[in-house]
Amino acid sequence: MKDIKIDQSAEIEPEKASINMVLNGVEWQERVLSRGNKAEVSGHMQPGIHYFAIAIVSLVFLVSLLLLLFVTIGKTGFVAVLFLIPLFLILVRAGRFYSENSLSAPANLIVEPSGLRIVVREPLTRVSTQLFWEDMDYAELVVYASRNTRVQDGSYVFLHYDLSGYSRSRQLAYLLQFMSLAAFKRESLIKGILSGRLKFSFMIPLDLFTLEADKDRLLSSLQRYAKPEALGDSIKEAVETKVEIGFTKLWLDDLQSFKRKRLHTLTGGIELCGGRYRVEEPLSAGGQAQIYQCHDNEENRTVALKEFVLPVDAGHEVRDRSFANVKNEALMLASLEHPGVVRLYDHFVEDHRAYLVLEFVDGKNLRTLVKENGALSPHLVKDYSLQIARILEYLHGMESPVVHRDLSPDNLICTETGRIKLIDFNVAKLMESDVTRTVVGKHSYMAPEQFRGYPCEASDLYSLGCTIAYLLAGDDPIPLTRTEIAEDKHVELKELVFDLTALKVEERLDNAVELIARLEQIA
Repeated sequence: MKDIKIDQSAEIEPEKASINMVLNGVEWQERVLSRGNKAEVSGHMQPGIHYFAIAIVSLVFLVSLLLLLFVTIGKTGFVAVLFLIPLFLILVRAGRFYSENSLSAPANLIVEPSGLRIVVREPLTRVSTQLFWEDMDYAELVVYASRNTRVQDGSYVFLHYDLSGYSRSRQLAYLLQFMSLAAFKRESLIKGILSGRLKFSFMIPLDLFTLEADKDRLLSSLQRYAKPEALGDSIKEAVETKVEIGFTKLWLDDLQSFKRKRLHTLTGGIELCGGRYRVEEPLSAGGQAQIYQCHDNEENRTVALKEFVLPVDAGHEVRDRSFANVKNEALMLASLEHPGVVRLYDHFVEDHRAYLVLEFVDGKNLRTLVKENGALSPHLVKDYSLQIARILEYLHGMESPVVHRDLSPDNLICTETGRIKLIDFNVAKLMESDVTRTVVGKHSYMAPEQFRGYPCEASDLYSLGCTIAYLLAGDDPIPLTRTEIAEDKHVELKELVFDLTALKVEERLDNAVELIARLEQIA
């Protein structure tokens, strides 16, 4: 899933330039370990180094005992000491190397386009060798049964790696660094080292993440960067619900802080989401959101960033209602896939602002076109209307029909190639039994039943009729009336507008399919 907490501490400053995101994983604090089943799962992550230390101490004790025996025997003890002292020094050096390089207390995961790194903060902060995505043979999501009946079961992400392509020395380096984790699972370790075909698994307990949203971020990064054939069905299924679940968790995580860092609108050069998005210029501002043109540094493309400033000091009810509007649009766009509908690339919450990263449409909305060029020709109006009708056919034909509720010249963008894109799904609604009675939309384009709080598919057809009238006449139609165009305008389009803007739903065209058929018959 995104929505990312970026660790900008000086402790990992040298790695900052290459960091894509830092997922706040294990923090050894009482308040964290007491949440959920973290207290139980934490034991899976750090005991390896202690076992190694016990083994070293035991070995040193055994060697000392042997030395004592040899010394008490006589001259042969002196010879034994000469041979055992180098061995003792090697063991001490090996123990020191192991202690300094092992990952006994992981704190964070660094997710980069090329692979994963583990940040260790005890006793000193270190960043591990990178585990490359290309070496990941398989990834799966598994559930382990809790041994405590009072604690719910937990989940692990299992990452299986195949290092057969590396030299034995490099395989051994990986082994020495990662085997201190109990989360590191060896597969035929001795055989693998001797044959040069080392394979191991690394497990990440999801219950140890400080921020709930980071769980979704990790799963999303797997889908984004790993080889498609390496992802198990369990991972794919978990990612499918990322938008619905993850976005809410991001909002809740962001509420942990009640202080806003930025009080004004964004300016050019500001970077968001850990440096991934760089603001270039503002595009427009409305009552609910500000739109910016931004550059996606990771994908090297221009995007539109829709910013919603969420209330900080208001009560929970106001905050929840504000966030619900943003979440509604994110969920709606995530479920749509049509060339005439603007695409949703990403979403995140930062500094009490929710952001939707949208497809950048290089063009002008229909209102701007009319203001600059005057009323459009019937030929262009027919072409644009047909494109819009096909968009409505797609929206209304979904399993749960989508009613846009704000279709107007302001929300229809025409590209330089003449393609129409429908934007702004902030007030769109699934037609279900609990449909809202909230009145939304622009008055000159709002159907009577929508004004009364009962929108339906036919409400979008009414709005399209008003839009066609605007394109032909150059003026907004009179609100809540059946629109008639001047006699000198195109007769067939005039009749179509009249049929689309009937005040009673049953007197309008039945659906978008019938509208398309009417438009195709117009010369």
